[in-house]
Amino acid sequence: MSRLTRPKSAQPSALKLQTLLDPQAAALQTVLLERVHLVAGFNPRFQGLTSEEQAALLTPEALGGLVASMQEVIPETGVPRGVIQPLLVRPLDAQTYGVIAGERRYRAAQLAGLTHVPVVIRAVTEREALALAIIENAQRQDTDQITQALAGFRLMSTVSGLSEDDLVKHLGALRRGQAEDTYQLETLLQRTYGTGVSTWSQQRAKVLALLPEERRAVQRGKLSAKSAFALLKLKDRPEERENLLQEMLQQETSPSAEEVHKEVSRRLAEERVLAPSPQIRLKALLPKLKRLDPQRSEEVDALLQRLERLLS
Repeated sequence: MSRLTRPKSAQPSALKLQTLLDPQAAALQTVLLERVHLVAGFNPRFQGLTSEEQAALLTPEALGGLVASMQEVIPETGVPRGVIQPLLVRPLDAQTYGVIAGERRYRAAQLAGLTHVPVVIRAVTEREALALAIIENAQRQDTDQITQALAGFRLMSTVSGLSEDDLVKHLGALRRGQAEDTYQLETLLQRTYGTGVSTWSQQRAKVLALLPEERRAVQRGKLSAKSAFALLKLKDRPEERENLLQEMLQQETSPSAEEVHKEVSRRLAEERVLAPSPQIRLKALLPKLKRLDPQRSEEVDALLQRLERLLS
């Protein structure tokens, strides 16, 4: 079944946490599978992945285990087991539902030939649904640190209505005690990830500074998050940063974070050694002063007087 495109919404205001975290606001039903639709952009698991990598997670081969479990017959009843964990959906209209969480289960149900699926229905807005999708996905145990961090910042941005840049600034102000937690982000983070504002402001925010290829390397298991963070020290040397990343990816075994830190430190120290100090540069210029004409000598004298004032 084709995906439905999510319309762009206006600049949002903050969402209420009770709407997102209240399990009482749900109803369990069994509905026709054909009445359930996928909505583009609601799968946090795909964040940071290429379209090819996303497709690889949804092939019949990748879904084979889920399909087999759904087709397994329950001995006591002789009925196929079907979908064990309900899909989380919201009403799109009077007849259809949009998937908030459970895309792989939905696709597996199609492959298994199921006609009905169990669903938990949440009457929420599109923004609330997006936040719920991220919260639901946060319960997964196999989520890598990059995907989790990107999803977490998307969740906070969705809930607060703040842009990514403003959100990072707000988290920093909260950590320093310079702002009130108007959007209840501490509660949201603790309930969803078991960590608070301090961790997300100081550690998780580093993920946002990584280059896309660095994020993908971590997501693919080619590099640890700590190793990727070590490359941030080379932010002012993009070419060397890219070269070092490629060197690490070409190694048979992934370098440890300690090895990457040492290599980055070595390159930075090497640059400091190669760059002549101001004293050496001044000393090299002294012989040239004797060859200046009167007019340029006056200009140099003015510069020297300015230098003396700066150093005094």
